[in-house]
Amino acid sequence: MAAMARDRPLDDYRKKRDFGRTPEPAGAAAPDELPPGEGPCFVVHRHEARNLHYDLRLELDGVLLSWAVPKGFSYDPSEKRLAVRTEDHPLEYVSFSGLIPPGEYGAGALTVWDAGRFRFLLDGDGRKQIEKGDLKLQLSGRRLRGEWHLVRTRQSENSWLLFKSKDHYAGPARDSARGLDLVAARWADLPRSLRRMEPAAVESPDAVDGAVAPFTDADWFFEPELAGRRLFATLADGRARLRGLRPAEERRAAEVLDALQGLHAERALLDGVLVVQAEHQRPDRVRLAARLRGETDAPLLYYAFDLLHDDGLDLRLLPLRERKTALRAVLPEGGRLLYVDHVGGDGPALAAAAARAGLTHLVAKRAAAPWTSGASENWRRVAVGAAPTGVGDGEHDEGAPAGSPSASAANDADVADTPRPSSRLRLTNPGKVYWPEDGFTKGDLIAYLDAVAEHLLPHLKDRPVHMDRYPDGIHGKSFYQRHGNETLPDWIRRVEVRGRDDGAPKEHFVCDDRESLLALANLGSIDLHPWLSRVGSLERPDHAVLDLDPKGAPFAHVVRIAKAVGRLLHGLGLRPRLKTSGKSGLHIYVPLAPDGPGDEAGPTYEQSRLFCEVLARMVCRELPDIATVERSLGSREGKVYVDFGQNRRGATVVPPYVPRPVPGGTVSAPMHWDELEDDPSPARFTIRTMPARLAEVGELFAPVLHDGQDLVAAIGALDAAWRGR
Repeated sequence: MAAMARDRPLDDYRKKRDFGRTPEPAGAAAPDELPPGEGPCFVVHRHEARNLHYDLRLELDGVLLSWAVPKGFSYDPSEKRLAVRTEDHPLEYVSFSGLIPPGEYGAGALTVWDAGRFRFLLDGDGRKQIEKGDLKLQLSGRRLRGEWHLVRTRQSENSWLLFKSKDHYAGPARDSARGLDLVAARWADLPRSLRRMEPAAVESPDAVDGAVAPFTDADWFFEPELAGRRLFATLADGRARLRGLRPAEERRAAEVLDALQGLHAERALLDGVLVVQAEHQRPDRVRLAARLRGETDAPLLYYAFDLLHDDGLDLRLLPLRERKTALRAVLPEGGRLLYVDHVGGDGPALAAAAARAGLTHLVAKRAAAPWTSGASENWRRVAVGAAPTGVGDGEHDEGAPAGSPSASAANDADVADTPRPSSRLRLTNPGKVYWPEDGFTKGDLIAYLDAVAEHLLPHLKDRPVHMDRYPDGIHGKSFYQRHGNETLPDWIRRVEVRGRDDGAPKEHFVCDDRESLLALANLGSIDLHPWLSRVGSLERPDHAVLDLDPKGAPFAHVVRIAKAVGRLLHGLGLRPRLKTSGKSGLHIYVPLAPDGPGDEAGPTYEQSRLFCEVLARMVCRELPDIATVERSLGSREGKVYVDFGQNRRGATVVPPYVPRPVPGGTVSAPMHWDELEDDPSPARFTIRTMPARLAEVGELFAPVLHDGQDLVAAIGALDAAWRGR
């Protein structure tokens, strides 16, 4: 039997499938596309069948050996995951994604989660390792990197265990090497030469020598600038380099080169600054020059602020916020390689700390921008004060020394216990209890919003916002406010918005910065509700949204429905994002792509509403016992309401990280889709726990801001799926 199966390895695969109904390849043709690189291919499919699982497939002898991995992958070597050997698949499956129809084997959405090249370790003979039941693999994918181990158990022939080997990729229990989705990264060799990215000079009455005054903007990161030598650092083929140093200087920087050997990568390209510190940990260009001439033995430090290349992947097209997340994962702990932290959104706060530390400038960087060579409008130099003696002019310098006042300010801005004072903002009654059951006060609310402002503000920026004000706490009287009045500080931005009836425009307010956010909270606003579209394109939504509202139905039903929606959307080739509502439900977002500037761009509200309505009705048809599109509570019969009606002009949905006026101090929390497998409770995401979760998993909802998707194509695919059911 085994010999016959090997002679005809796809027999089992073909017997289980009706190729007149399933879009899966029959195995009679060559693959459309293979991952770049050398060696055999591997692919991992995210398979939203009856139960979500992942399928690991390895190329051997012209087919793909396959294992179903129910719990997915973990970079923690102590976590061993069950992997069940299944039938071999055709090599065409390397690039296959699609929706396998109901009634067919493996029905559900199948999407490529990772793909790349691999090699067999040990004796290099994959077939012998399979027969022994002991596989060691070196994977080179976007998500899966390094050494992995597959071991057959004694339980059955098809029962295996999969786990991460201990190498420089091993670490926390995340499912990707850098904790990121690197789909937008390109496979490429290290560039041989590269021009630096620089701040564009700004010509305005307020600018001094091309540098602007400190400003507040949620779309920007702020990093201290210091006097040093801007250098690219590389690691390739076991050799570390600091590009731009002369040979003699490079020999004198041996301790930094040795530290680069400790990067959690085999090939990398970093952007940063080489410094020598003077008193009070300030960088000193004069002492650096003397150190590189061999005249002193002062310690050299390299402060990295960007990662441009990571083990074969060119990261330059990724947003800065993602590159910095990857950079943090690559750097070793401590030593002479240090991470340059940043403050998100609040330039004045870091400028004040930098001035106290004796630094003269910041560099502002747009958080969503790619890396480009030369002067860029996505970087700005920010003047903060006069230079003290011995610090230098700071030209083209970057970085912030760890432990310096400026670096501490960057850390404090992200996890502040109390909000920073403001000349315009006067906080009142911080001790007033807003959540009596939990003891959370108005001061706790404001401190939480201050801590998460960097992540929350990009989801509020440029959108009319409505407040839900609770001046006496969550059990007191509340009222909804969408227009400006005398209680609103006059420095908060206002915009004129016409009504749906084309009547006279009315004044709405917009929350663009940290100070405005804290001012709204100071007015007792616990909930904040932004529009789904932005000022300047109010007729065109940025997202399509489904709201799963249980209103007394079991949360387990919400989870089941969310999984069904996820299967449909992934099967349509979309990349939906998931978050809790902050109360008892879940929100599912599909970011929408504009096709041009202004109100003539992108899908309309009507198109997004119709798309979501068809999606909702399909799910209700699939799960009629637990899902309904009936809006009236009396007509829901205890079912979860699949609400598509928020996709209309002027409607609002709470953004991620906003607290809700319910006991527990819960917040609207982004989630990985895989977290649905553990039936998570929204109650675990609160104003106390959310900052730590952000530090652990990062900003999961950031792609909503830049991962626009083609709704027109998805509508056609959804219509075909609707008719096919």
